Amino acid sequence: MIFPSELRCILYECAYHNEIFTVITVDSFVACLLQLLSCEKWQSCQRLSIFLNMSDEIHTWDILRAALSANKDCFIPRYIGPVMDMVKLHSWEDFLNLPETSWKIKQPADDDTSRESAADAGILVIL
Repeated sequence: MIFPSELRCILYECAYHNEIFTVITVDSFVACLLQLLSCEKWQSCQRLSIFLNMSDEIHTWDILRAALSANKDCFIPRYIGPVMDMVKLHSWEDFLNLPETSWKIKQPADDDTSRESAADAGILVIL
């Protein structure tokens, strides 16, 4: 199950205006984060996948940190060639210590086989 369409619209509207990308202000991001954290689906979910942002996208690190602080199981993308898998993070420190791709996005190393896959975990929410 994915977040309801209303929540996707909230996040989308925070990042885009009239289908043209705009600079995300700190205030608009904080407003999105607060709306997300107060959402019933967010509060009740135990497992979620979070796509990590590039520099010109709405920042998801604070969302990830909030989820890990709430003891939620968090999964992030790992690309190996053209194949993407969502794999589990163990902690915020685990995330901070991950290597970066050439696009400056953190992800587990290709040879890291210690991580559970979201395909096996039954993810309920995807951000």
